Formats: sequence, C-alpha cells, structure tokens
Amino acid sequence: MHRPGAFAADLLSWDEDDVDRRARVLAAYLPATAADGLLGWTGTGRQRADLVLPGRVRADADRAVVDVRVRVVPYRRVDARGTAAPEPEPDDPIGAPAGAPAPAARGWRGLAARWVRLEVAVALTDDGLVVDAGPVAEPARRPSPVDLARGGVR
Repeated sequence: MHRPGAFAADLLSWDEDDVDRRARVLAAYLPATAADGLLGWTGTGRQRADLVLPGRVRADADRAVVDVRVRVVPYRRVDARGTAAPEPEPDDPIGAPAGAPAPAARGWRGLAARWVRLEVAVALTDDGLVVDAGPVAEPARRPSPVDLARGGVR
C-alpha cells in the first residue's frame, strides 16, 4: 500500500519557487481538488518530506484509513532574491515525479527535521487503490484502562 505514503510525502512537500510542480504531482491523486497545488499549503516557503512510515490501517465505511508519519525538513530563505526558475527535469527520468524539491537550493537553508502525522484514506476502485480526500470518521473510542476499572466507557 505505497500510495498513501507517496501521497503524504507529496502533500507535505512544497517549494514557492516551483508551485506548478506540486500541482502537477497532486493532480495524479486528487485531480479536482488539487488544481492550484495549494491543498494544505499557503503557497509560500519550502519544505521537503524525506521519509514516510505507514502505520496502522483501520476500516472506515467502504475505505481504509492509513496512519502515516512523515519526516519533513522545513527551509528558511537566506537571501532576498525573488522567485527562481524551477530546476529542469532530467532528460531520461525514472519513476513518477514527486512533489519534493531538491534537497539543496540556492537561497534556502534546511532546518531541523520534524515528524508530522497524517491519516490518509484510500478506497479500492476499478483502477486500484486511490486516495479519498473526503472526511474521515473519528474512530470509535476504545475504553482506557481507567474506564475498564470503572466498569466501561463513560
């Protein structure tokens, strides 16, 4: 189930110097929602997701919800230059494009990495697993040890 992890990495990666790249990548998951590439992002700054750890999977109606932890590296602009031209794509790339910008770029300095947790819903369609951006139902509350000691959920 790599698609939820890839989506989480692409959702949490952005670069104000190449807004269109993120829009193109997210459109592969959410064509109607991601037309402008700003889903979950203000349109400024730079951030790169560099590691994804899919976790627990739970059922939610007719889809699955995957708990995903993503390590992201935020960046700080270190010069006053304006928006730069995006880096050109390689002549013969392998794989599908990702939303993550290059690890280093003129005018940006990487900061300490942080962990972000997401829940990504996926549904099984005729095309396989697809990301479902609809609202996710809250999981039923499980009784805590204190609840059980008191005789159940209150």
